[in-house]
Amino acid sequence: MKKLAVWYVAGLLMAVVIFQPAMVYYVFNKFKDTLVVSGLVVLSLAFLYLHHERVRKAWLLWPWLIYLLYNLPSALFLLARGEIPYTWITWALAPGVFYLMVVETGKFPQATLYYRRSLAFLAVGQALAAMGVLFPLIGTDWFSSVSAGAVFNVELIRSNIWRVAEEGFEALENPLLLFINGTFEHSANLALFSSMALFLIWLLIKNDPNTFLRRFYSIEIIFLLVVIILTFSRGAWLGLALALICLAPFQKTARRWLLGLTLMMTALLIFFPLARTMIVERIQSEGTVIDRFVNYANALSVWNESPIWGVGFGHYNQELSQIGGQEVINPHNDFLLHLAEGGVVGLLIYLSIFWTFIYKAWRSKIAIRLSQESENILFSGLAILICYLVFVLTSPGQSMLSILFILMAIWEIDLKHEYF
Repeated sequence: MKKLAVWYVAGLLMAVVIFQPAMVYYVFNKFKDTLVVSGLVVLSLAFLYLHHERVRKAWLLWPWLIYLLYNLPSALFLLARGEIPYTWITWALAPGVFYLMVVETGKFPQATLYYRRSLAFLAVGQALAAMGVLFPLIGTDWFSSVSAGAVFNVELIRSNIWRVAEEGFEALENPLLLFINGTFEHSANLALFSSMALFLIWLLIKNDPNTFLRRFYSIEIIFLLVVIILTFSRGAWLGLALALICLAPFQKTARRWLLGLTLMMTALLIFFPLARTMIVERIQSEGTVIDRFVNYANALSVWNESPIWGVGFGHYNQELSQIGGQEVINPHNDFLLHLAEGGVVGLLIYLSIFWTFIYKAWRSKIAIRLSQESENILFSGLAILICYLVFVLTSPGQSMLSILFILMAIWEIDLKHEYF
């Protein structure tokens, strides 16, 4: 029964990862059952917290509860006004509940190994789904279209797999307008997930007792690197590079990976003209860069309306339209979004969630002399966290919080130090 319970929870978590918030919004807009889901999430939280000592001792619990309580009045205000607070479910409640569920199931033998394997196979599936859409497009494949002289304009890449799923491939006038994004709502999210999965898979190569799977993971890492490059997500590229640079002085593996990644990119730029054209054009493209600076200025303008307490969770677009700005989903910077919606106080509470993990890593490093296995675990968790934090400087990351919290819960359990 215990093993069954582990797999049941693991399956639930993987389903949430697969059916991204874009799909959740689509369902909610049709059936208006968000409140039912919200109630179930709250009940799950209450059950986990009240009945399980392991959960009450989880490191992320308290800063996350403060974050929820601080933003709850704004969510209730939206509800009273007749709006369904989707962001409250997917960006606030759900990620923390998933974190606590993983912490709870971590008491079962090999639970985190099951989680890691499941996420590793999910990463392969997402990568295959993403690569698969590059070829069966309107009578010709994507690479041939580019090499035959089609203009590769990354600023025009605005479609995604949900549009294709709803309208079919005929909805795409140009095959170059298709994201490679698996089942994610955006190719950047696929890139971030793949970048974080790299470090989880690296740890599996070190620790998984199955020899065949360890060989499989080695091949998977190369495949994921190719997918990360082809998503053309500059935020994910930067996050992956900085994670390796930050950890290179302390970890031999980080130095090897950084060297290998540098050689791979150099080879692509020198020996593959098509790859060179696409990568250089992506780096030099100015449209999205300029748009982001406009978004950042808008976020600061919203923040000026209420510097200390913010305009309220989920109120960014409304406030932006009132001061004359153009409505956008968010400013493509999670820290500025929390500054605008929660003020200085809200931003500090949000940052405390991530500081929890950084502080935990610092304590584990200085408290005892780490074994090689523990050091590998520490390295992988910090790398995942750096990838995420760098990514959300230039892209929306809220829909990836659930995945991050799952990964960090696994990391917290696997460190296995009593003082945590």
